[in-house]
Amino acid sequence: MTTAVILAAGESRRLGTPKQLLKLGGTSLIVRIVEAALESRCRGVTITVGAHADRVRSEVEPYDVRVVDNPDWREGKASSIRVATDIVARDLPPVSGILFLACDQPHVTAALLNELLQRFEASGGRPSACAYGTTVGIPAIVPRRLFGELMRLRGDRGAQTILCSPDETIERVPFPEGLIDIDGAADAAAVGAVAVDPPD
Repeated sequence: MTTAVILAAGESRRLGTPKQLLKLGGTSLIVRIVEAALESRCRGVTITVGAHADRVRSEVEPYDVRVVDNPDWREGKASSIRVATDIVARDLPPVSGILFLACDQPHVTAALLNELLQRFEASGGRPSACAYGTTVGIPAIVPRRLFGELMRLRGDRGAQTILCSPDETIERVPFPEGLIDIDGAADAAAVGAVAVDPPD
């Protein structure tokens, strides 16, 4: 089985307010991705928190998820990947892979995640990733045999560096909407996401 990891430890410096808590259609971005992951066939959901840990933790409190603190969140996304991978690798029974997610892709659905899972399982465990633009990226599943590579990531590098390795054959799931993510105020306005309270 595959488990889901939501990377939600970032500061959202460019946005000026926690993107995890932006509301879209009346629901926060972090809750939207949590609900998609829980609705999918993933076994369990782990969320890494950091810069806005207390507020994110409070937002997801009603859900059956595991929230883990990343004390090194200032390093970048690689630190959250390492924290989550270290914990997930010790779960019993062992998982076959990690489905990595972020809350700033508003068009991710449970159906998309299930398609990734189906491709991953049917391939015998090849990395599976969404394809958009000219690249591949998250949502993406990294198989257990590559957990060691995840633990070696540093800085703001994500799993994409592993997925794009010439040594790997990737299962690609078309997701053109993956090009739409929320980094700044213009991105948020474009999709209709709004902040409901002042930044920290």
